[in-house]
Amino acid sequence: MNASDGAERASRRELVFVAILLLVGFWLRLYALDQYPLGVHQDELSNIYDGYSISETGADRFGDKYPLQVRGFGERDYRPSLYAWLAAVPIRLSGFSVTAGRLPSAIFGFASLVLLYGFARRMGGATFGVLALLLGVLSPLHIQYSRVAHEGSMLPAAFLILALLLWQRAAIARFAILPTVWVGLAIGISANPYQSSRLTAFTRLGKFQWLTREALAAARDSAIATGSDPLFVSMSPLEGLTAIDSVTFQQEKAWLMVRPRAE
Repeated sequence: MNASDGAERASRRELVFVAILLLVGFWLRLYALDQYPLGVHQDELSNIYDGYSISETGADRFGDKYPLQVRGFGERDYRPSLYAWLAAVPIRLSGFSVTAGRLPSAIFGFASLVLLYGFARRMGGATFGVLALLLGVLSPLHIQYSRVAHEGSMLPAAFLILALLLWQRAAIARFAILPTVWVGLAIGISANPYQSSRLTAFTRLGKFQWLTREALAAARDSAIATGSDPLFVSMSPLEGLTAIDSVTFQQEKAWLMVRPRAE
């Protein structure tokens, strides 16, 4: 047996292991989705019902048309509407149910396993990639987060892994403009699924800008001319939300202001 035959057999074994692990991961995240975890908490119900309302009327349960943010429980409890919009699709197709409402988390959880394998394999080789996939598939926390209809469960994690994978590919491409644009866009989108991710996403962006400063400086003129600077691309989704739904953002700003105590 020559070296090429051995490499081919190793590749086939890797493919078999990856396929088995992905099937197990898919089953662990989809089986009896409406029954486990037990009990649907109020934040899940809020997202599921908003998804149902959007699928039927184009408005959330408070009547706000095409919402960019949805209201939870209380006038100050605003949250990004991305999960509700994602839940609206399976609810529209199959009707209102816990399974349909939790399905986006399950899909993003499974997709994050694929992204994790791709990132780890390129970073450390086939064995490292399979091991990382194994740990992800069997992670109790990952399984739990993949089975709840909450915007803070799998959406931030999936977009984070996507940003890391694109960052890795951009580095291999020596930070050419197009791969760098995709990194900036992924980081920008990752700022919108959950409130706290708006802070962590721009922290990652700052590190990305710092690590790629020489490559970006070399292409500064063309990057800005084409609107492809990662800082610009990453900020544009949040800037768009602020411009379109300025009233809500001004209200949140007013609520967060620290006022002097009356004497």
